Amino acid sequence: MKLIYFFAFLIFCNLFFPQNINACDLIVTDTMHIDCYSNNNGAVYLNGVNGLSPYYYSIDGVNFGAVNYFDSLYAGDYMFFVEDSDNCRDSVYVKIKEPSDIVLDFFCDSFNNINSLVSGG
Repeated sequence: MKLIYFFAFLIFCNLFFPQNINACDLIVTDTMHIDCYSNNNGAVYLNGVNGLSPYYYSIDGVNFGAVNYFDSLYAGDYMFFVEDSDNCRDSVYVKIKEPSDIVLDFFCDSFNNINSLVSGG
C-alpha cells in the first residue's frame, strides 16, 4: 500500500509541480590563443554538463553538431552554445587573444653603428 502512495505522490508532483532539474550548462575546458599575429590557430574546447545527453554545440546558435571543439579561429570575441537532448540551451563568451605584430626598427647611433630594436610578438 505504501508503494501505491509513493507512486501517486510522484505522479501528483510531476503533474502539478513540473520543474527542469536537469538545466544544462556549458563550460570551457580549454582555450588555445593565437601563437603569432594574424594567424588563425585559436581553438576552444567545450563541455555540456548537468543536462540530458547527448549535447550539441554551435558557434552561431543555429547550426549544432556533436563536435565539442572549434578550431582555426582568428583572434576575437566568440559566443558558443550548447543544446542538450531536452532542448535546454546555454551559452558562454570566449575571447581569443593574439600577440601584437612584431616590429623591427633600425637606427644609427652617434658612432655610425646600426642598431636594431625589436618589439611586439
